[in-house]
Amino acid sequence: DAANQANDGIQRVTQAGNTGDPGGLDPNDLKSIAEKAYAAARQFNYRGEYFANNPVLRKYSDEIIVHHSIPLEVLKKRPGLFTSSELNAATNLRGIPTQLNNTLHLSEIHGQLWDNFWLENPNATRAEILEFAQKLEDRFNLQNLLYEYLNITK
Repeated sequence: DAANQANDGIQRVTQAGNTGDPGGLDPNDLKSIAEKAYAAARQFNYRGEYFANNPVLRKYSDEIIVHHSIPLEVLKKRPGLFTSSELNAATNLRGIPTQLNNTLHLSEIHGQLWDNFWLENPNATRAEILEFAQKLEDRFNLQNLLYEYLNITK
């Protein structure tokens, strides 16, 4: 599929996750490949993936916004460190109550914390990105937030 083709292209032109040396590829070509990987990843039905792996939440689907623990934008910001398959896997997806989406996710987590992370770490490694995502998980209890908010058990 398109996501895998884009990921394969990125893997061929990056060496050990170092996008500072695109293996002789024009940086504009690398950017184009990364944009294609991002666009393909956005097309994936990650909401369906989330609910397929969290069947107890299906009846609450109108009250849930599905987001990525490690945002898809990592495909553009740090090409080659993650694949779209990894990012769209159920283990990277989080349900946020619709009532908290604007304030918690869009403003605080994505709009402030991830934005600041990228400003402070423009060349973040895979390990640094994973560590930061885990800090957010722990700080906001993201894996259990939805269950607690809706007052249901897993």
